[in-house]
Amino acid sequence: NPGITEDLLFLYELSLTIGRTSCPQTTCRDFLRVLVSKRRLAGASVWWFDPEADDGPEKELVLLDALPRSRESSTRLHPGNALWAAARGDRPQRLSGPECAVLTAFEDDPVGACALLPLGGQGVLKLDSAAEEAFNPRELAQLRAVVAKLATAIQGGLALARVKRSEAALREKTEELDRYFTSSRDLLC
Repeated sequence: NPGITEDLLFLYELSLTIGRTSCPQTTCRDFLRVLVSKRRLAGASVWWFDPEADDGPEKELVLLDALPRSRESSTRLHPGNALWAAARGDRPQRLSGPECAVLTAFEDDPVGACALLPLGGQGVLKLDSAAEEAFNPRELAQLRAVVAKLATAIQGGLALARVKRSEAALREKTEELDRYFTSSRDLLC
């Protein structure tokens, strides 16, 4: 069946974008490029609970990346926003027409349908299409497994960035202590 083969090739190509780099933004950009071009989407974005904020129920969602970037009117979303609620969910959602208007920042394109795919309780992938028939249940189910891998890659990349920042801070403190001990020893001699 040509449709199944096409779907498998698409999912394979999409999965190849994950894990090439440890940078979450680059991973998102590569993933979104394939997704938007292969599915002819009007736009797509990845939102993640603020990795710099303390853990808590009131964390903001921050925009990691979007294609096209100019279509998102905000880069931070507060609790109570519909995307924020979708990020806390565990099931993909398909919305159409007026329901999507609340979630989009389109100025020139009509929105036919949008899909919200949770990223492991840490964020949400938002897909926008001008076609009202976009994002059928089969398509969302197919994307779900690949999106779970995307969430893992983002989480790993953000954790690695935190470790690198901690190592740099520790290295700086160690150098500071070395300078202090060297100057103290010089004063005693």
